[in-house]
Amino acid sequence: MQKIWDEIAKEYSKRKFFGFDLFKEEKEKLPIFLENCKTILDAGCGTGRHLNFFEKLDKKVVGIDISKKMIKEARKKFRGYLAIGNILSLPFKDKAFDCAICLGNSLGSLLENWKDGLKELIRISKKKVIVEVRVSKESKIEKRFWNKKKFYLVKVWSLEEIEKELKKMKLRFKIEIGHKFKNYFFVYWIIDLKN
Repeated sequence: MQKIWDEIAKEYSKRKFFGFDLFKEEKEKLPIFLENCKTILDAGCGTGRHLNFFEKLDKKVVGIDISKKMIKEARKKFRGYLAIGNILSLPFKDKAFDCAICLGNSLGSLLENWKDGLKELIRISKKKVIVEVRVSKESKIEKRFWNKKKFYLVKVWSLEEIEKELKKMKLRFKIEIGHKFKNYFFVYWIIDLKN
């Protein structure tokens, strides 16, 4: 996955809703989800489109991404702390952040390893984890074409699978509907870690 992200980083950064703008639902919901979070890890931050938004909400935010070139693009927009790293082995101590977020179906790019990625996000968070994933009528692995030659694979969930898997992991969670497209939509998992 790192290779494809490095290849498309510059172009990705220029596209609306990939590189530089937020959906209406994100602008409305994310401040509510992050209300009691002072420190945030944006895991899979890509070119950093959410980082300045979080700073404007008076949050201390750290961005991390597996792609060196995505981080390079993020540095053009964001002056805060950025790191190159893998969601599957985050270089932070347990409970280092109040909250972790993983937006834009970044967790879906982990394919069958998504649970390990989620466990890492939980490990480094004190209060909650917010994950945005792509949802369709049925769960599947899908090819996402960037252009005619470049594509990557992502996991797409069904709502039923999300509920079943998160319950199996014994997590306290709620699901909120995010941005809707023609054949799919995004949902947020808000996982509460407070005892």
